[in-house]
Amino acid sequence: MRGCDKKPPMCQYRAYLSTLFVFAKAGAAILFYKMNIQLSIWYILLCIVLMVTVRTPIFEESSEMKYFVDDSLPQQLKNDRHTIWVVEFYTTFSPHCNAVKPIFGALSREFTHEYMKFGKCDVLKSHGVPDLTTSALHASRRNCQQ
Repeated sequence: MRGCDKKPPMCQYRAYLSTLFVFAKAGAAILFYKMNIQLSIWYILLCIVLMVTVRTPIFEESSEMKYFVDDSLPQQLKNDRHTIWVVEFYTTFSPHCNAVKPIFGALSREFTHEYMKFGKCDVLKSHGVPDLTTSALHASRRNCQQ
């Protein structure tokens, strides 16, 4: 077996590059400011214009995707004891969470049915949610025993 030859998925490279470019833009703005304040103003305006006009692609999710806000997640888990819930805990600003969006959307479109549902929970908008985790699988004990 050649376990060492495995390459990480492309989405990891995109997340690292995205983070790197954000810091590179901030560093360039600081260097432009030290060189010439007009250059830094033009550079910041250009970055803002690009950020507003060039949007990240929107990925399709299952039409039955449930978005959990506040304390609705524990209540939903109590109500649906026969359903396995796959819930993604995410933040909008994290490049790693944004890298998972297309994968989670494809999984939700393909595998959503009566006994397995997908949901999302924005950890910044919800209170009482565990630490920042990428995803968690919630299942009732009854489903696990069957």
